[in-house]
Amino acid sequence: MNREYSQRTGRRRRRRRRRRRLKRIYRIILIASILPVAFLFLIFFYFSINTKEIEVIFQDDGLTIEWELVNADECRLMLFDEGINDYVSCEQYEEKIIRDGMIQNGVILRTAVEKDLNLSLQAVKHINLFGHQIPISGRAQKLTIHPMEPIKIYSYAIPEEKIAFLLWQEEEEKDCQYEVYCQNYDNLWETTDNNIIMLDFENEFVIPDRDTPFWAAVRIVCSEEGYTAYGPVSDCVMISRNDLLASNMSLSWEQVEERQYLLKWHESYGEWYQVQQWSEEQNQWISKCTINSSQEMVYQTEHLPSNSQVRFRVITYNNEQEIAQEEFLTEPSEVSFHTDMSTLYCTIWPVTPLKIMSQPSDGEILGEVPTGEALCVLGEEEGCFKIRYQNCTGYIDSDFCMINLPEYLGDLCEYNITNSYSSIFRVHEYDIPQITGGVVAGYENICLGYEDYLVPYLYPCTAKLYQAALNASEDGYALRIYDAFRPNEATAYLYGTVELLLNEHVPLIVEEDETDEDGENSDTDLIAEGGGLPEATQVGEITGDLGMTGETGIEGEVGTVSDNGIINPEQLLSDETYWSIMTDAGRYRLSAFLAATVSAHNRGIALDLTLIDAETREDLPMQSDMHDLSWYSVTAYNNENAVLLSQYMKEAGFNDLVSEWWHFQDDETRNRIGYQSYMTEGVSVEGWKRDDVGWKYRLEDGSYYKNTTVWVDGQECVFDENGYCQRDEN
Repeated sequence: MNREYSQRTGRRRRRRRRRRRLKRIYRIILIASILPVAFLFLIFFYFSINTKEIEVIFQDDGLTIEWELVNADECRLMLFDEGINDYVSCEQYEEKIIRDGMIQNGVILRTAVEKDLNLSLQAVKHINLFGHQIPISGRAQKLTIHPMEPIKIYSYAIPEEKIAFLLWQEEEEKDCQYEVYCQNYDNLWETTDNNIIMLDFENEFVIPDRDTPFWAAVRIVCSEEGYTAYGPVSDCVMISRNDLLASNMSLSWEQVEERQYLLKWHESYGEWYQVQQWSEEQNQWISKCTINSSQEMVYQTEHLPSNSQVRFRVITYNNEQEIAQEEFLTEPSEVSFHTDMSTLYCTIWPVTPLKIMSQPSDGEILGEVPTGEALCVLGEEEGCFKIRYQNCTGYIDSDFCMINLPEYLGDLCEYNITNSYSSIFRVHEYDIPQITGGVVAGYENICLGYEDYLVPYLYPCTAKLYQAALNASEDGYALRIYDAFRPNEATAYLYGTVELLLNEHVPLIVEEDETDEDGENSDTDLIAEGGGLPEATQVGEITGDLGMTGETGIEGEVGTVSDNGIINPEQLLSDETYWSIMTDAGRYRLSAFLAATVSAHNRGIALDLTLIDAETREDLPMQSDMHDLSWYSVTAYNNENAVLLSQYMKEAGFNDLVSEWWHFQDDETRNRIGYQSYMTEGVSVEGWKRDDVGWKYRLEDGSYYKNTTVWVDGQECVFDENGYCQRDEN
């Protein structure tokens, strides 16, 4: 029994041992079969090339291929050789990619891509086996590189908006994007699906310097099978500073202070900008300032003339030769505007001695200004002018000051003060010896140059004159003033000279173009001037003090009075006298045309003026000439133009003088301010004159002290080459 049991036990043990051996064999076989599969998995999946990250970048002399390795050490690049129909190494074309001193995963392939290029990329893993590095190759990645041409890019700019556009031919057959590069190839600015893009140089980019243009380029980006292709970068387009500069500078202006203006303009071509102002007197453009292209394009004017039309322009140039020849890079931009009206820096003259006050009202008395002293207005407050006189600065009553009309009203009116250079006082076309064509006494310092006159007029009366001038301008006319303030010495001179002449016979007028066969004047051609007088109105129809008289004329000796008052017996004379022509044979007195004692002109409240056509600048025809001292000038004979002149002046508040169609005076203002005095002597501009730079001293003829040292107001004054003096500003 025991043996049999032992045998059965032994058999079971042997069977168990066989089963265990079989299991070990099965395990070995299983392991042996799994290892190759695992090895293959390791090769194909554990280390490889990430196909999604393969980038092929086209360049001028080849292409750059970059990849991403997954658990691999390197990548083998093979090039398909059609000659042997197999892939071969392309090490001879390869170049390492190094960035920041590090070798990158990729190569630069120096070979032209003129047709499809077949490549094979294979990841390699190095395994250390018994101290040896065993390279194991992973799955090969096949790529077909299609040739790509650079894109043709264009640009255009809109200078006024400071923007530029890049545009290129769109690739329609492929799903592509476009990369836009600005300034350089490393500066990718934007990726877009469109074939046009806008560059904003107002907000996103800085306008390029003149020496450093803005560069831009584009390349196409396409998703190909197994890789992303970056096409060649296009030729660069250059956007220069000039491309973004408008051809028109668009000069504009705005008022910033009293009679001061700010000019602004857009940058344009050229290195330099010169601001110029038109001078009517010199009939040319005068340079005011020069600004470099790197500076702000603004210019603030000095205090411009009051109530005047001014013109400014800005020109651009690169060098002095261009500006001398007026070869401007950009068409000059010009503005014209009318300045506001103010008394600042205007010349005034007190018509009576005036107290200088420390304040415009209720101030301390600082001194006194004499009658007729030329002063410069430094400001106006509460009906007072701020002035400086003999180192005393304070305020005087503006109601009792005459102001120089051209400086205050500007070009609203025109001026021709004939008494200051060639008087036109006549007795109906007959010259008045010692007056006509000469300078009237008291007017010696009134004409400062060609069409440059002093025209003193009482300041509070200017409001009415301003309104009358505006009314005339609305109808296309302007006022031309022939006389304003007339010193009493001139009034006395005119009256006395003409009074002595009244009984003299007037000369006969000979027609110069009618002669006999011998070239001598025929007696039948001697026609007495004064015939054919206009029909006179009845005395009762004429209002006002015309100085009418019933006296008859007194015949004088036959002969004419020359300029020096000597009778010329050789000159043929008419039977008529100056008295008969002037007074219509006694219907009027001399005082109807010339004041015997005091005139409204002596007070600076009267004006002798006419209407002119605003376009032609010609005087409108009246029934007589200006300053015709005869009954032809009586307002009862006013023509349409004289009636229109009277309408403008009376509507503004002036009164007329019925013996002179040209004469108007502001009696209302005289009565309102209680003005009774008058000025005997003429005025001049001699005195201190202020401008934006400093003080000058002006002489009677309008010139200034320059490069000299003189005593003025009891102190030594040094004047520089421009006429400015160092003096206390307070």
